Amino acid sequence: MLQKNNLGFYKLSKEVLTPERATPGSAAFDIRVWLDGCAVSAFTDHNEQILVDTNDNILMLMPGFRYKIPTGLIFDIPEGFRLDLNIRGGTGLKKGLCLANDTGIVDYDYVQELFILVLNTSKSVVSLENHERIAQVKLEKVEDVNLLELDVPPDQKTIRDGGFNSTGVK
Repeated sequence: MLQKNNLGFYKLSKEVLTPERATPGSAAFDIRVWLDGCAVSAFTDHNEQILVDTNDNILMLMPGFRYKIPTGLIFDIPEGFRLDLNIRGGTGLKKGLCLANDTGIVDYDYVQELFILVLNTSKSVVSLENHERIAQVKLEKVEDVNLLELDVPPDQKTIRDGGFNSTGVK
């Protein structure tokens, strides 16, 4: 069993690169694409699944398609923690890729390969190469919270008067 501030990982191949921080001050560990010549699942806007070959360990991502990108890593997350998964800023800016589910949360009891579900939001075909940095993971504490149903709506807590966008745009 791991201690609180230790995040274990297992490589599915000796060729998988170890997650690492880009700089000593980085908040998260960079995760890389692991293609190894395998086929990758792609999903159309009609939810049709297609297997895409990764010829020469390069994956071509069609605009508007979602892809289940393998990492070759299995994480051992300590109980009471989770992994937060985010797309790298450069990946979003330069390639137009984002997480297809918007927020990546990996629970401590998930002990299978980590996949990154990405969406190509650009209007162009985008390529990913084996070992390319694509996402980041950060270990976060999970607070034990009880969900309580109320019999009446909560009291107003501040001077806010209204709902969505009620504080204005400035």
